[in-house]
Amino acid sequence: MNLIFGHLDAATFAIRRIFKQPVHGVFNIAVFSLAITLPLTFYVFIEHISKYSGSLTASPQISIFLEKNIQQKRIAQIAKLLEKSPQISKYSFISKTEALAELEAQDDISELLSEMESNPLPDAFVVTPSSTDPQIISHIYEETKNLPGVESVRIDSEWISKLNIILKLSGIIVSIISILLAASVVTITFNTIRLQILTQQEEIEFSKLIGATNSFIRRPFLYFGAIQGFLGSQGAILLTTIFILLLNKGFQKLANFYDSELSLNTLDADQLILVVLLPVVLGWIGAWLSTTRHLKKLEYQ
Repeated sequence: MNLIFGHLDAATFAIRRIFKQPVHGVFNIAVFSLAITLPLTFYVFIEHISKYSGSLTASPQISIFLEKNIQQKRIAQIAKLLEKSPQISKYSFISKTEALAELEAQDDISELLSEMESNPLPDAFVVTPSSTDPQIISHIYEETKNLPGVESVRIDSEWISKLNIILKLSGIIVSIISILLAASVVTITFNTIRLQILTQQEEIEFSKLIGATNSFIRRPFLYFGAIQGFLGSQGAILLTTIFILLLNKGFQKLANFYDSELSLNTLDADQLILVVLLPVVLGWIGAWLSTTRHLKKLEYQ
């Protein structure tokens, strides 16, 4: 019971300490909030854009061109193999007659095609993989290129390269932002607690003289850092939501040009929990490092 009351007293003391100097406390919380808001906004932006990039670009497709004089029986066999493959979500057969009709509908080459005596186009299958995983796409390519009756296979390799670059770059940026977030929060808390310790140095030294333990002295500062992290996270959530709403207005204007919808989603429940807990933990860590460093100095004096 005494331990519980001890923690309650430490938390109460920390709250009083934050609001004892309102201007200074609000300023610290504001700095804390901004330090979280900037990387958090970038995280939401990058996460959404990386998901949305797939809808801005056509799905990866594999074109299977058949031999010129292939028999209908062979075409049916290839179709059955494509239908049974679990790595293929869908496929369509485009006959050379249909392909020629589509080209003839284009004014710029219709006259050129009319001068040809025979149809130069092959029959073809257009395959959509079940996943954008490059390994699955490569596996489909290897399986189909050696099928009897297949002349050649082409992959939309440019799409795959762009997708891989986007995903890798997004992962790197998100990792860097996460590291900067953690480092900035710990640094801000460390410096804030250091200033608090300096203003209470005489009290701490007196407490040590009458037998106070390091954990007892450290406890209010730990709660100070954790509460500051919690309040900073609330400010960051508010600012991030405002920024997302402002960005969505600009994105909607841009999306109208492409007859599409583009907007950033607000934070979901899991993200909100993480945004609240992470600053609290980091604030606690920053306070622990700062108080531990100061208490070690006292021991050596």
